[in-house]
Parts: sequence; C-alpha cells; structure tokens
Amino acid sequence: MVMQNPLSGKYIHLKSYVDSDVYFLYELRNSNQYREFCSLLKQKISFPEFVLELSESMNFDRREQFIIEDRQGNPIGAIHLYGLSKEHQNAFITICIVEQKQNSGYGIEAFVLYLCYMIEKYNFHKVMADVYSHNSHALHLLSKAGFIEEGYFKDHRKKMNQNG
Repeated sequence: MVMQNPLSGKYIHLKSYVDSDVYFLYELRNSNQYREFCSLLKQKISFPEFVLELSESMNFDRREQFIIEDRQGNPIGAIHLYGLSKEHQNAFITICIVEQKQNSGYGIEAFVLYLCYMIEKYNFHKVMADVYSHNSHALHLLSKAGFIEEGYFKDHRKKMNQNG
C-alpha cells in the first residue's frame, strides 16, 4: 500500500522551502500582485537585497515556509506562518499564489492542507490572518476556509513609502 504525502492534494503539493527556492520567492516578492496585496514594501528590490530581507525574516519571525507546486512540480505560490506563539498556541498565516494561477482552486487546497498540518503539528488554539481590506482574493479564500472576521484595524499599518 502506498501512503500519500499528507501535504499533497488533488491539484497541488506543498514542499518545505529549500535554498534553491529563493529565486522563485524573489520573483514572487517583486511581482506587482505581491507588492500590492501582501507587503508593506512597495518597491522592487535587487536579488541581494531580497536574500538579506528573506534571511532576516526567516531568522526573526517567518516559520514553516512551504512552496506550493502544481502536479507537474512547477512553483505556483508560497505559504508560511509568522508571529508564532507556542505559549498562546496561535500564529498568523499568509499565502500568495501567482496571479495566473488564481481562481483555479489551488489557493484553497494549499491553504487547507497547510492549515490542517500546522494545527496538528503545533496544537494551535487559533490561527489568524492579517489581510488588507482591498485584497478580495485573500478575503474570499479565508471565507471559504471558514475564517471569521473578529476585528478590523483602521490605519493599522504605515506603508513604507508614506510620509510622516
């Protein structure tokens, strides 16, 4: 009997980040979609700047980074935890699917597989998402995944290119 990888679904596979994935994450980080919907940092950056940014993020707060691949093994997105608190048994989750693969069911499948895996691994009490109100794709995905809006922060984050 062959046992299926618990991080494989009908359309996608989640694999742990390895150093060679840095090139895909660099392209994703500099995409218009990512900079608009997933980051405070709105400017494109160079590869060396990205390597430093990723290293600092991995050392500081980013946990359990996975690459989302289609069934052919092509990277189509990324998902990870941040703000992990083992004491309070909670964390934030974030996902980004390349624009041309959105609205195809990949995001929800990856999100649910990853979420179930992380809840079991860490025995989470709560998993949260921090989403910009104009990110309709993420809001739709979270709703499909059963997330409930518990609060709304007004003017909570200052974008890096704002004055003041």
